[in-house]
Order: sequence, then C-alpha cells, then structure tokens
Amino acid sequence: MWRMADEGALFNKVQLTRSYEEVARQIQQAIIDRRLKPGEKLPSQKELMEMFQVSKFTIMGALRLLEQWGLVYTKYGATGGTFVSESNTAAFSESLRLLVSMRRVTLEELAELRLTIEGRAAYWAAKRRNRRDIKKMEEILDRMGQLLALNRTMEEIIPLDMAFHLAIGEASHNGLFLAIMEAIHACFLEQAFSFIPHGKEKADYNDLSAVLRAIKSRDAKVARKVVRDHIVRFNRLIVRGFQEKHPRDDALLGDPSREKEVGDASES
Repeated sequence: MWRMADEGALFNKVQLTRSYEEVARQIQQAIIDRRLKPGEKLPSQKELMEMFQVSKFTIMGALRLLEQWGLVYTKYGATGGTFVSESNTAAFSESLRLLVSMRRVTLEELAELRLTIEGRAAYWAAKRRNRRDIKKMEEILDRMGQLLALNRTMEEIIPLDMAFHLAIGEASHNGLFLAIMEAIHACFLEQAFSFIPHGKEKADYNDLSAVLRAIKSRDAKVARKVVRDHIVRFNRLIVRGFQEKHPRDDALLGDPSREKEVGDASES
C-alpha cells in the first residue's frame, strides 16, 4: 500500500499554486531516481489524489504533462493505467525539431554537429565495441550489400545507412551520444538524405564498410576520420542535391564559405 510522505512515502504533499506542475515534477524525479522504473504502473488517480492531497483535475493535468514529456503512457482496458515509458528520445527530438524550425539551422551547421558527435562516437565505438555491436553492424551492411546487388535505389539504402550510424552510437556505449544521434536522425537526416543523387549507393556502402573495419580492428583514430570524411562527402552531395531541386531557396544553405570550413574540420 502506498504511504504518505511523512511515513517515508514516494511523494510529498503539494503546497504550490500550480500544483499539477509540482505533482508532475515529483513523479518525474521519482522516474529519474529509478524509484519508478520503466514499465512500472503508477498508483491510480485516486491513490495519487490521496498521496498528494490534491484534486482529480490536478492529477489529470500532471499526467497529461508527463505524457507530453514522454515519461509516461496510458493503457486502457481491464489491465490499463498509467505506466512509466521506456527510455526514448521522442521528447528530445521534438524539442530539437522546434528549435531548428525557429532558428533555421543550415545543412552546414548540421554537418558541423555531426562531425563532432558522430566522429567522437566512432572513436569510442572502436575502443568499447563488443561482439553484439559488431554483429549488428555486420548484419546492416550485409542487408545493404544485398540491396546493392539488386540495384536498389538510394531511397531503400537510406534507412540502413541511418541504422548503421545509430549502431555506431550504441557501440560507443555512451547514452548521450546515442540520444543526440537519434534526435538528429529523427529530425533532419531522413529528409536531408532525400537530396542525395542516385548513383552514390556504392560509395555509401564502401564508406560504412571502412568504418566497420576500423571499429573491428579497434583503430579509434581511423574510425573517427573515416566517419568524419564520410559526413563531409555526403553533406556536399546533400547541398548540391538541394540546390538542384530548390535553386531559389537558400534558407538551408547558409554562408557558402562554411562548406569549406566543414571540409577542413574533417581533417582536424
């Protein structure tokens, strides 16, 4: 049975005017502290009302806020209720997407971010990868090779390319690298990759194969360089493809001199 705060319970009685936010913050902290674990069912609304000493409307507002943050989800039916979400980057991706929409991030700025994050992720992946990581990357490349043998288009290759990059993030065994990479891919890259011209599928496959070889051999510096060179090369293709499809729209292009700066950065 859930206990009140003065008995060492999970939550404290709410004192603030905007009480639904305080309720949400306390539940959020319980999730962060792992006192409430992924998949665990929260107390019922009635129990939460008693624990926090607030109204039903306050609890409902708090739960809506937690759902917006991606921390909980609701199931309906006999076994329904409110449950703690598994770790995901959906909320982070949405916040990043809104930020980009407001600030008009350019393709070069995106490439600069990827050079830093994905290059470093590849470095640590080469040092920390395990057999499971290698197997996952090999399976992705095997599937990519099968598609190439069937002369499939870039549109069919792109999901595998994205999956391979995220596998590098997983192999780094750094949750922040992976979270940022997932958000970047979810927000921008699927759309950006649509500007890559046809005929570059084999080059993409060769680049990723070289990355895998470096990671398998634990050559961290080479892994970082190959990934960064790959990002620079394909960012140039994306920029050119965008210019061809949208010759009068330079909103995503930014300062032309930055393309050279991005290329120079891959060497550092």
